[in-house]
Amino acid sequence: MENEVDKVEEKNFWIMQELDNIKNIVFDLGGVLIDLEPERTLKAFAELKKYSLTLDNNSLAEKEEKGKSPISINDLIGGGESEWMQKYQVGEMTTEEFFSHVASGYHPSITKKQLEEAWCAMLISLPTNRLEMLKRLRKAGYQVLILSNTNEAHTAWVHRHFEKIGLQIGKHVDRVYYSNEIGLVKPDQACYEYVIQDAHILPNETLYIDDLEKNVKAGQLAGWTSIQAIGDEWIEVAENMIERRDW
Repeated sequence: MENEVDKVEEKNFWIMQELDNIKNIVFDLGGVLIDLEPERTLKAFAELKKYSLTLDNNSLAEKEEKGKSPISINDLIGGGESEWMQKYQVGEMTTEEFFSHVASGYHPSITKKQLEEAWCAMLISLPTNRLEMLKRLRKAGYQVLILSNTNEAHTAWVHRHFEKIGLQIGKHVDRVYYSNEIGLVKPDQACYEYVIQDAHILPNETLYIDDLEKNVKAGQLAGWTSIQAIGDEWIEVAENMIERRDW
């Protein structure tokens, strides 16, 4: 009778066989390439709320109601369904409009800079080992793409961070697709089809890595070999792909 170890080894064998056909790798950004700590943004907005209330002369009940933020943890990790969040992600709402909505109950003295710092507090960094692996994948001949549900403020932070760590679009990453720029979001099939058409890639030659199960399933529907991974979990797969291509 086949034991569990044999089953795992057989599964891994067929996965690697499938990956031998891969020419393109599509990465999610937050949670896969860039580390995220959504709690930092929730805490930052809570601090702004606390500070705002100290400046407000209204009653305690009015203060508590005004100080409520519409941001939830689901909004920050891509599971939110609020209309204003969806509009911001597809570029139908400006950053100014977004912050005005988020801080509708805050004291007028709270600045855009404070709001932007709070909103971007959840973005940590793209670690060196992942950057180096992206470079190795490109050197090995893979086309490397990024597909991210994001927004204008986060995109600006990402561009600054890429410049800081020396990641160059066109050199280390072939193309980037930000939801707020293309007007489409995952897991909508139209989003995946847009990338297929714009990058001129074949689905059966494409590996897709995302940290959210719903996006991975959508990638599979689009015909991509799709893997759910968080942080460094994809590094070993990439290492094996490079080694097999060097044979």
